[in-house]
Order: sequence, then structure tokens, then C-alpha cells
Amino acid sequence: MSRFSERVWMQDKPLAYQLFVKLSVYSALVGAAAILYMAVCVFSARQLTGEQWAEIVCLFMMVLTVNLFISRSITARITEPFEKLAKNMGRIRNKNWKEKIYQVNRKDEVGRIINTLSAIQTNVNEINEDEELFYQSVSHGLKTPIMVIQNCCTAYQDGIYGDEAIDIIMHESVVLEAGIKKLLYVSSFDHMLGKKNEFVAVDIAKLCEQCVKRFEASTNGAAIELDVPQGIMINGNAEALETLFCNIIENAIL
Repeated sequence: MSRFSERVWMQDKPLAYQLFVKLSVYSALVGAAAILYMAVCVFSARQLTGEQWAEIVCLFMMVLTVNLFISRSITARITEPFEKLAKNMGRIRNKNWKEKIYQVNRKDEVGRIINTLSAIQTNVNEINEDEELFYQSVSHGLKTPIMVIQNCCTAYQDGIYGDEAIDIIMHESVVLEAGIKKLLYVSSFDHMLGKKNEFVAVDIAKLCEQCVKRFEASTNGAAIELDVPQGIMINGNAEALETLFCNIIENAIL
């Protein structure tokens, strides 16, 4: 048997099976060695009869049977949390956060891992509920201006509305644009969270100037005054900072 095959021996079997077999074999070897030592060294001064050898064999079988039960108990104790951990990881893989995660009454490392997954499940459920509520709110906010615009167009075609329909459509288009920007902001922010380690040196003054230029055509005649000292450099995510400053400017001019 090669060194590699010794390392991976029975690794394709369940962990419970591996532990049970190895514990049973090791305990049987230890018991056999102890009995053999007694037979050879302790009783070597006298000749053992066949009946005495039979008693030694019976003793060995009793020790082996007890070792099997002990190995089974130890194996169950060790592998139970791992089986629950595997089931929990399977639920996470399938995005099944609603069903309660298995927990164990253990204070060791495995128990802490499993109970930590339960805490993560609670946090993820709260985040999912908040996201669902947000998307439902935004979806309703998008449907309303679309419906109003469609109704205004129909009323304008039928002659019910005159030029005032243009004002209504413009107002609803602004509302629609704001809702779309909210969705884009959330999706882009989630994307940027995945890039939180991509920090670079950012010139705040230049970044603010770029943001102001983007809104110069939509200020309705209002002037945007920028008072940012030159030379301020920070380490951060340029995309996230640009989104932040653009939202501040947009809220100020609307």
C-alpha cells in the first residue's frame, strides 16, 4: 500500500463509518496486545491448558464486543454535529433560509459553528424581508406613474386633456426616473459591496466636480456652488463615492 493510499484510506466512506472502523480496529489491536502480553509474559512460567486458552479467547471476545459498543457511542457523539452541519450547509446552498437550522447543545468548536449559522439565518431573513418590502414599495411606485402617463396620453388623444397633459407627464416621468434610480442605486451598491477591498486614492475635489457637471443641464436655472478644498485625497471605492455625492446633489436640486 502506497503512502498516498494510506492517507486516503476509506475517505470515500462516511465519516461515521471511518471512525467506527478505525476505533474498533485500534481498540481490538490494543486488547489483543494486552491479552497476548498476559499470556506470554505473565503466564509464561507455567503451561496453559486448553481450557485456559479458551477462557483467554472468550475474554478477548468480550473485550472486543465492549469496544465495539464504545466505538459506536464515540462515533455517534463525534459525527452527529457534522451531519447536522452538512444538512445546514445544504440548506444554505439551496437558499432555504425559512426553515429553522439544526442546532446542537454543544459548546465546542463544532457547536459554535452550527449555532453561528443559526444567527446568520436570522440576519439573512431580516435582510430578505427588508429587501422584499423595498422592492414591493418601489414596484408600486413605478407602476403608478406609468399608469398615470398612459391615462394622460389616452385622455390627450381623446381631447379630454390639452397642454396640461404635458405637465402631468413630465411630473410623472420625474417620479418614474427617481424610482428607477433607487433600483439602480441598490443594485449598484450591492455590486460595490463586493468590491469593498478595491480601494484607491481618490481626489475628492475632482470627483465632486465630475458629479456637478453631470447635473448642470438639469438644475432648472439654479447654480451649484462647489466649495471643496483642493488636494484632499482619501482611500476608498471611487464608484461608491461618486454614487454617494451624486445622490446628495440630486436631492439638493430636486
